Amino acid sequence: MRNSVKRWIGALLAACLVMALLPTAALATGTGKAIQLVTNDGAGNIGGGQADNIYFGTYYQSNDSTKEPVKWRVLSNANRQLFLLSDQNLDVFQYHTEEENVTWETSTMRSWLNGYGASSNAGGDNGTDYTSDNFLGSAFSDKEQTAIVRTTVVNDDNKDDTYGTNGDGGNDTTDRIFLLSIAEADNRSYFPGISSSRFSTNTAYVAAGGKLGSYMYGVGEGDRWWLRSPGFNNTMAACIDEYGGELYEGNPVNNKAAAVRPAFNLNLSSVLFTSAATADSGKSASGTDTGLTAVEAYLGNDWKLTLLDRSRNFDVSNASLHSGGTVNFSYSNAQTGTNEYISAVIEENDEITYYGRILQLDGTTNGTSGTASLSLPSGVALSDTTKLYVFNEQCNGDYKTDYASELKNIFPAPAQAPSITTTSLSGGKVGEAYGQTLAATGTAPITWSIDSGSLPAGLALSGNTISGTPATAGTFTFTVKATNSAGSDTKELSIVIQAASVGPNPDPNPNPNPDPNFNQPPVIIIPTTDQNVSASVGNTVTMRITANYAQSYQWYVDTGSGFKAIPGATGAAYTTSQVALGNNGYRYYCVARNAYGTAVSPVFTLNVLEYMGIPATGDSPQAGLWIGFAMVSFAGLAAYAALWRRKRTN
Repeated sequence: MRNSVKRWIGALLAACLVMALLPTAALATGTGKAIQLVTNDGAGNIGGGQADNIYFGTYYQSNDSTKEPVKWRVLSNANRQLFLLSDQNLDVFQYHTEEENVTWETSTMRSWLNGYGASSNAGGDNGTDYTSDNFLGSAFSDKEQTAIVRTTVVNDDNKDDTYGTNGDGGNDTTDRIFLLSIAEADNRSYFPGISSSRFSTNTAYVAAGGKLGSYMYGVGEGDRWWLRSPGFNNTMAACIDEYGGELYEGNPVNNKAAAVRPAFNLNLSSVLFTSAATADSGKSASGTDTGLTAVEAYLGNDWKLTLLDRSRNFDVSNASLHSGGTVNFSYSNAQTGTNEYISAVIEENDEITYYGRILQLDGTTNGTSGTASLSLPSGVALSDTTKLYVFNEQCNGDYKTDYASELKNIFPAPAQAPSITTTSLSGGKVGEAYGQTLAATGTAPITWSIDSGSLPAGLALSGNTISGTPATAGTFTFTVKATNSAGSDTKELSIVIQAASVGPNPDPNPNPNPDPNFNQPPVIIIPTTDQNVSASVGNTVTMRITANYAQSYQWYVDTGSGFKAIPGATGAAYTTSQVALGNNGYRYYCVARNAYGTAVSPVFTLNVLEYMGIPATGDSPQAGLWIGFAMVSFAGLAAYAALWRRKRTN
């Protein structure tokens, strides 16, 4: 039976007719943009008194198997909280499962809405457990639940001699989800249209009976909905009639034919943005998936939310500004997966003027860390009042809640031109793998190229790495170039490639007198590895090689600008001129040649010492002087000994 005792709320309601099925749309205050920043002052664009609506959470509406975004009417926007009431009747549930005296505190309705256990209600013999089957867990994600305020719910008595009511409100409670009270349902600031703004229609799911399968009015038709206040007594609960105008106070608490319109307070401290809940505006506007796009004006009153996800540790670094307004940066600790992005906004004086998704993080092409870039819109110059924010967000569609990291304000430094820091490259050998990395300071990304000359055959430059397998012996001098958006730098470098080792000498005449007519390229047998030679200031040092089958020699030196032939140094040995400290680090090698090819020796590196006694390494023309001193000394001692002996015998 749907008959219940009822009374009008206020004399004015007697004259109220249902003039409209939905609250009148009102122009939201704020910036007038389709994406708006929630500031310390709250969400200025969201109006109370049902002027605006918020989409939040999902629930069964078209059927009992598929959840859809839920629309909530904004009753008030105050103290950084939105007071929300479902736009339609969302389900069918008893206020209490037993026909007995009950208050909101002990009702099964409260436990089902919030997911409380059996100890929180008087349903059944020992209470009913709703921890695994409840509205809160079904309608809201874990992250959405963290944005719902634990509200102190005031439960007034319903005692009025005029109307003969004697309902005990019971204790106040603390709940996330609750029903409206009589006082709240009669609040003109929440329901300015009285009956028209309290009128609520059934979803298809509710029309089919909802959770209880009860008889209800049809889809889109008005139906009565529960309040949390007691009715005439505590075996009854109050509700609003199907027209939105009358208050029923004689509805038995176990009645199965009344709808549920949940209410809750939303914490705006958990919200980063509000955005237009449409398919072609706000965060869904054309162009937002390819970069920063101007945020258009929005005159509608349906909004969705981007919540702050405090579990995200997204960070950015190394931001740089390049010509043409390109901003490059590194990112880390991003979440990847379906609908995950790196996004950005331009905020000018608390107004979001541009929004865009700049990199999709599918976890395959782009991962949890890496680099990204965006282009500043024409005419945008970053400053103290025009700021660029980058963040990691999950963007879920037109009406669904999005989740984002904290906004990272980046003010990129101007790009710095490259400066090549590599001064020399190690040698290689024909047939053996080679790899060397070039280095430069400056703002990334830096592009490397060969500006002049050429690399040894078999080697190639990829990125900043020279690698490959050399195919030809010799000295190869070339110029590398490093380029970025701020400029470029060049440096001349050389690579010495030695001939491949031939293996056991097939010459029937073994060293040291190989047959000079044997038909193969020269083979250097001493030394076989790079050498260090030392000399003190003012001395010379001799370097030599031993090569089979060589017919001619040429020595080369690198004094800091690449290897160059030494005029006249055409023997197997080469003696330097007297060295100075400025010669420290000079490098030498020798090329042996015959009619069949060449062989390149290992590199000799010169170490110049400030002072040294007898030379420790190398050949020196001063060696004879030391030997002469020794011979004179020994001769003098011998003469003195002979004279002393003669005196003893006389």
